[in-house]
Amino acid sequence: ILGDSIEEISKQKAGIIKPGNNVFCIKQSTEVIKIIKQTCSRNKAKLNVIKPLNEPVSLPHFQRRNWQLAKAAAEFIFDRDSKPNLKAKDLSQTTKLINPGRIEKFKVEGKTVIVDGAHNAQKVNSLKKSLDDEIEDRCTVVLAVGNNKKDQLLEMAQALEGIASKIIVTSFDETQDFNRKSVDPAYLAEYFPDSDVD
Repeated sequence: ILGDSIEEISKQKAGIIKPGNNVFCIKQSTEVIKIIKQTCSRNKAKLNVIKPLNEPVSLPHFQRRNWQLAKAAAEFIFDRDSKPNLKAKDLSQTTKLINPGRIEKFKVEGKTVIVDGAHNAQKVNSLKKSLDDEIEDRCTVVLAVGNNKKDQLLEMAQALEGIASKIIVTSFDETQDFNRKSVDPAYLAEYFPDSDVD
């Protein structure tokens, strides 16, 4: 929906920038920052590029950037409105929030089940980094990939092979909001020639 390349996605996301806005963005690739800068310039908006997180935060890898952006935006608003900043214990509480479907953990018959709706290669790599931090052993991965992400299969497979002891390939057929079908499981399995695949 947002596009098939980082540049297309960046243009779509930059579309929310309105005239005079203060825009907060984590430091990213030159191409992405260029698109955001151009949109800010056209809209006379002020771009605040946030450097990567240096302080230790107990969040999954993918959430660290979002948390950092939210923190920067909140600090800007508190400063602008002459309000006191959040205290350390309040900031700590914000790191305990759970995003449904993103590294969401459940206990099932004594085992930990992690549900993650990573929807592109970048998110799968972020999932891998988060799981590298959290789990010691390899895990079983149940995987379905949309046809619209077929071009990212190799990168996704390479990331998942690093954490999976077994891969179960499955499928979906989504018609509620979008007409989306998944890659055929047999085709998907071919991307894991050295793995235990069902």
